[in-house]
Amino acid sequence: FRQDGSHDHTYDGDAGHACAQLVDDARNLVTMASVYLAEGKTAAARRTLEFIEGSDLPLDRAQLAAAWGDVLVKEGDPAAAVLRYTRAIELSESSVRGRLAVPGLLHRRGLASVAAGDSSSAERDLIESIAAGGADRPAVAWVQVASIRQDRAVAGSDVSLRPETPAARKAWLATLEAADASLAADPSGT
Repeated sequence: FRQDGSHDHTYDGDAGHACAQLVDDARNLVTMASVYLAEGKTAAARRTLEFIEGSDLPLDRAQLAAAWGDVLVKEGDPAAAVLRYTRAIELSESSVRGRLAVPGLLHRRGLASVAAGDSSSAERDLIESIAAGGADRPAVAWVQVASIRQDRAVAGSDVSLRPETPAARKAWLATLEAADASLAADPSGT
C-alpha cells in the first residue's frame, strides 16, 4: 500500500482473484493492527484502522468493529469499546462464519463491561461466552464471574445477594464450583 491509500497489485486479469486479494489485504491490515496492540503500539493500531476505514478496500465490518473495540480498551475507554463489540456482535450474527466469532466477542465485551463498571452486563456476557466456548481460559473467566458476584454481594446491591447471607455464600460457592469443574476438565486453565 502506498501512503496515499492506493494500492499497487498486479493481477492476472481475473476480477474474482483481484477482489479476493483486496479482501485479504483488508484482513491482513486488521491483523496488523492486532499485532501492533499486542506489541503495545496502540497509536499505530489506531492509525492502521483509520487507514482501513479511509481506503476503498472491501471491509469485514464486524472484524473492524471488534478491532476498534480492542484499541479502545487499550486506550482506556471501555464504555466506547463495549459499543464497538456490540456492533461487531450484531454484524457477526448475520453470517455463518461471523457467528463463530460471537462467543469470543461476548467475552471481550464482558471484560470491557467490567472495566466500564457495568457488572450485570459483564456477568451475563462472561457466562454466555464461557458456555459457548468463547473464553480463552474458562477457569479464569469463572473467577472473574465469581469476583463480580462477590462484589455485588458485598455491596448489597442485589436483593437476592445480601452480604453475609446464605444466598451470597451460595452464589459464590456455585461460581467457584464451576471454576473448579472447568479447571478439572482442563488443568492447564487454557
